[in-house]
Amino acid sequence: MLNIRKTILFAGIVLFLIAGAIAVFTLLSSGSEGEESLLQKILPSQLPQEKVLRADGALSFRPEGETIEIGTADGSVRTKNFYPEKVELDESGGFVFYRDEKYFIAYDTLLSGFWIAIIGGSFDETRKEAEVRLLELLEISQKDACRLDVVLGIQYDSANPLSGRGFPLSFCAVLVR
Repeated sequence: MLNIRKTILFAGIVLFLIAGAIAVFTLLSSGSEGEESLLQKILPSQLPQEKVLRADGALSFRPEGETIEIGTADGSVRTKNFYPEKVELDESGGFVFYRDEKYFIAYDTLLSGFWIAIIGGSFDETRKEAEVRLLELLEISQKDACRLDVVLGIQYDSANPLSGRGFPLSFCAVLVR
């Protein structure tokens, strides 16, 4: 008899919690005609509600508009929308949006950070080229670029003393990661 009461009590609590969750969702998602709901005001407007990885490795979304905002510790930085039409993620949640024979530039969607990988040429010369190209692609100033999370490095090479180290943009702080 006691077990039946506990079961009924437990089922009642679960139903109460489910009804409460439905009520909260309904309140958040309902707005008067022509007016945004509270839920729409809370969620970011530039990205769809879900990011879905398709079987071919591409994201099923691309932020719309000519510019996007990237959140940083110092607020947001508005950049040109650099997402390609078909976003192909690597295993870490990032994608390459620029590549040439000396370097490539990637964006990590999970960490909101950029990675510039030098794959050929002189480190100092290629670094400067890649930094200028990043500014051009994002259409931002050096000051705004320094607010973003950008790490520059080279491909692993046991003979290269710079291998395995991360560097900031040359025109930003001189700390080595």
